[in-house]
Amino acid sequence: MTGNIGAEIHSGDITHAPLSIERVRNLVSQVKAHTHTLTNEGVDGRELAQALAAIEAQIQNQDTSLLRLALKRLQEVIVKASGSLVAQGVLALLHQVLGTGVPKV
Repeated sequence: MTGNIGAEIHSGDITHAPLSIERVRNLVSQVKAHTHTLTNEGVDGRELAQALAAIEAQIQNQDTSLLRLALKRLQEVIVKASGSLVAQGVLALLHQVLGTGVPKV
């Protein structure tokens, strides 16, 4: 995926399904690529790094319940900069990965 994070996500595409590890890996990759922008827009870089490390650890452990908790922690970290377009894209991807829907902005 290139361009904006979370581009072309439609709420109709979202279902409450098991976590897709590939989608989670894609999310982590995109967040890492935009870390500098996110930190410039108010996200705590240390908290972001810790949240991403926790997600990667749970991917390796293949524990989906702990992976969901780690993803929710990432959401808590990102929401601090929710006014930024990059943060909004990350939040949209998180909602898609977690199957919680994409909130209307």
